[in-house]
Amino acid sequence: MVTTPTATNPAAAAATNPGTAAATTTINNSRDKLVTNYQTFLTLLTTQLKNQDPTKPLDNNEFTQQLTQMSGVEQQLLSNELLTKLVNQGSESIGSAVNLIGKVATVNTNSNMLQSGKADWRYDLPAGITSASIEIKSTNGAIVYSGAITDLTSGRKTYSWNGVTNTGTTLPAGGPYTATITTNNSSNISAKITPFIQGLVTGVENVNGSVLLSLGTNKVPSSGVIGVANDS
Repeated sequence: MVTTPTATNPAAAAATNPGTAAATTTINNSRDKLVTNYQTFLTLLTTQLKNQDPTKPLDNNEFTQQLTQMSGVEQQLLSNELLTKLVNQGSESIGSAVNLIGKVATVNTNSNMLQSGKADWRYDLPAGITSASIEIKSTNGAIVYSGAITDLTSGRKTYSWNGVTNTGTTLPAGGPYTATITTNNSSNISAKITPFIQGLVTGVENVNGSVLLSLGTNKVPSSGVIGVANDS
């Protein structure tokens, strides 16, 4: 039995490291100080050049030394920018997401794969809904299925699609397919609900800098996790 998730964005919480936050703050503060000192240095150097005695121009060695100092400040600024990027990349590391393996994750995405003859979407239905329908699209944006939702009681629901299209064709496993739910209330106000998916995390990988979780054949970003429960 899978318990209803109550945690809010645990992946983000796991990725939040006090040491990382402190390092980022230190780097940003140092960068701000360097920027201020750099601007002051440029102002002083420019003023010095404007007001130097034409008969006693600035010594070449001294001028070269000042330019070297300026280059050093520029290099330090670039280094701090790089450090900031590295720290931020580390905040969403694969190590943090590994803790989710073996747990049931609820992910904020309406994209789902058709697996073993079904694809399940979860959604929260508000009170006072008088009618609702679901629309499922393929990867190319074509509507493969649409139909009415008969259970209009409020609360968390699951819609299970068996892969059969409106024309009666049974689609093979694959996808992803996207689902959108449209509701109407007693005041005839229409609203769209974006569903989410839930599944057992079986693996973690880093793809182009993004940490992805494997939920069956689904690959979903760890940043989209909105709830976690033990698999029992």
